Amino acid sequence: MVCCFSIQKLAQHLCHKIGRGKQTNNERLEYINVIKLHGLDVTASVDYALQAAGLPKNYGNRYPHQLSGGERQRVAIARALVLKPELIVADEITSSLDVVTQMGILGLLKNIRESWETSMIFVSHDLAVVNHISDRVLVMYAGKVVEEGITREIINTPHHPYTQALVDSVPDISGNWSPKYNYEEKDSSSIKGCRFAHRCPFAFEKCYTSEPPLIQLAAERKVACHLYEKNGYF
Repeated sequence: MVCCFSIQKLAQHLCHKIGRGKQTNNERLEYINVIKLHGLDVTASVDYALQAAGLPKNYGNRYPHQLSGGERQRVAIARALVLKPELIVADEITSSLDVVTQMGILGLLKNIRESWETSMIFVSHDLAVVNHISDRVLVMYAGKVVEEGITREIINTPHHPYTQALVDSVPDISGNWSPKYNYEEKDSSSIKGCRFAHRCPFAFEKCYTSEPPLIQLAAERKVACHLYEKNGYF
């Protein structure tokens, strides 16, 4: 059995995607043939997607330099919605936006996910953003999944040392914040085991020679760390 579904991607650098000196209306012409292949009316679909992204229909005739950073991001979201995808991949889409604009975009994405019944893969290094929008989290380091689980559990009780480092890196607004560990960058070219071993304060001999498998700790929790094979929880 072959399963086919529509996927759309939201990129990080929107100016490059929209194209300098082009009208957003002209840019969308690239999608006309694809939209028609899906049996959709081009004008109606684009106008509806713009409105769903919180933009007036006449924004289709504006130039990129006439749009703010948040508006450019909404144009990209509208383009992703035109074909009514089942899955949207959002790659660092809030990294270049101020906090207020970020919250508006995240609120829009949550609304789209719920009202359109669309799944999302949200790629981000910002734990606050991840905690706000995600149900489940895959934590990756150097291209490998090191921890997986429900978002609130990952944030509240991180297991992998790298996940702990990420959570620890979020400053405490009380002003008393300081990092618990020194995750110093070191040369990892000779390490054959865990990719994080050269920076991990808990690493022992096996970490440098054997890559840890992703093991099941609970029904909704997995971690790739030799410390759990050796000592259980730490």
